[in-house]
Amino acid sequence: PSPSPHWNIPVFKTSAGRGEGFDDFLEHFRAHQHYLTVSGALEKRRRLRARRRIHDVIEGRLRRRAGEFLERHPDLSRWVAEVASGRETAYGVAEAVIPAILRKDPETGT
Repeated sequence: PSPSPHWNIPVFKTSAGRGEGFDDFLEHFRAHQHYLTVSGALEKRRRLRARRRIHDVIEGRLRRRAGEFLERHPDLSRWVAEVASGRETAYGVAEAVIPAILRKDPETGT
């Protein structure tokens, strides 16, 4: 995420061995957390992460389902040959196959 135009990013010099700088860092860290909360930026980031996660889960499941469907389908070799030869496009095959991929399997209900 890009830095906020309303928050100046400080640089801290710390030394664990000498016990220096941590208190100042912690104070600024807490102030930044407060800023993110009050400005609504924290909630916005959480929602964006949630949206991305939902998308990733759905995409992963659809990709797996499509892969399983294609690998066991008897026409896969024919579709590959048609696309490779130019007689068909990958988009055309996809349009024809997607409804079957999305249809529930009556045996498993998935």
